[in-house]
Amino acid sequence: MTPGVEDSRTNRSSIVNSTVQLPPYPYGDASWSEVVRCVRNMFEPFDVEITDVDPGSTPHFEAMVAGSPQDAGFANDVGGVAPATCGVIGNAINFTFAEVWGDDPQRICEVIAQETGHTFGMDHEYLCADPMTYLTGCGAKTFQDVDAQCGEYEPRACKCGGATQNSVQRLLYVFGAGEPTPPTVEIVEPADGATVRPGFTVSVDASDNHEVTEVSLVVGGQPSGTLTTRPYVFNTPDGLADGPVTIEARAVDNRGDAAVARITVVLDSSCRGDSDCGPGQMCDGGACVDRPPGEGELGDPCEGNADCRSGMCARSGDEQRCTAACDPTVADACPAGFDCLSAGTGGACWPAGGDGTGGGCAVRSGGTSAPATWALIAAVGALAVRRRRR
Repeated sequence: MTPGVEDSRTNRSSIVNSTVQLPPYPYGDASWSEVVRCVRNMFEPFDVEITDVDPGSTPHFEAMVAGSPQDAGFANDVGGVAPATCGVIGNAINFTFAEVWGDDPQRICEVIAQETGHTFGMDHEYLCADPMTYLTGCGAKTFQDVDAQCGEYEPRACKCGGATQNSVQRLLYVFGAGEPTPPTVEIVEPADGATVRPGFTVSVDASDNHEVTEVSLVVGGQPSGTLTTRPYVFNTPDGLADGPVTIEARAVDNRGDAAVARITVVLDSSCRGDSDCGPGQMCDGGACVDRPPGEGELGDPCEGNADCRSGMCARSGDEQRCTAACDPTVADACPAGFDCLSAGTGGACWPAGGDGTGGGCAVRSGGTSAPATWALIAAVGALAVRRRRR
């Protein structure tokens, strides 16, 4: 950087008194990316492009972000500096001395905004929420559409004319309005056109160059919830009719910009087999129906022996399920998904994951067939039960 008439294209600055070479940004790539993101967000409402790639000979305003004030010949209490004439200074260069602020991307971003604002003809504002202020302690700053008093630590007359300053209106005057950037939103699951079962869930992905504040879902015309944090996974409402169902996800960012994604799925509540139905049910002609008495399969809930095909209804703790006799000394004595609970000389098949420790396993009395089996399972109920894994 050399002294001279302002010209960012040739690295000349009117506010340095000698040749200046600043060191690299000291806080690493991740921190720098946050600074750039913040500056882009700050200026997004205006028709201006933010880049961290040198535009070369293309006319541009330039913010130098690095080093300390001493590196550029300024006093050590200067955190940022810019030329100022109360008008737009073409191809101006301003400085933000990163080493003064530490690894604080938000604060560095706000200083960049203030120093750059000076080159667009803006004064300091006595308004804490605006980056043109010296005031602190009110959270992240953005340009405010407010007719604010000028001043640093107390109000004063504005140096550039007028009783107040409005940073948003000034930037709109200089650059015009930018195009809003809405969030991106995608329904990840289910896929468009997929066939789904009742009770399906919907997974949504949403992102934004600012911040996604909420994602909401509408399924078949019914509001199905709003989430403000990831993961955006929604349950769907009961009572949806079979056939095409439209799913709509809507994401909104912190500037109020919104985007919508839509898909259509096909809801099919018909069953294809007993596994599609709940406990104690069976698939009959595409519909899940309660099993008739005596039709209970192994592991189905039961109230008595007559409810089970095996004629055996056993209890473990508070559960009663259809079971069958097994030999705990034989590997794979029960079908897949069942363990053989043993006691004494016999055993009973019980769903894997139910450890049978809630009071033992006992058969319901009243059966008339398979007397040897009844004795076997009655013995299981009389003793503490241990598990044998398949």
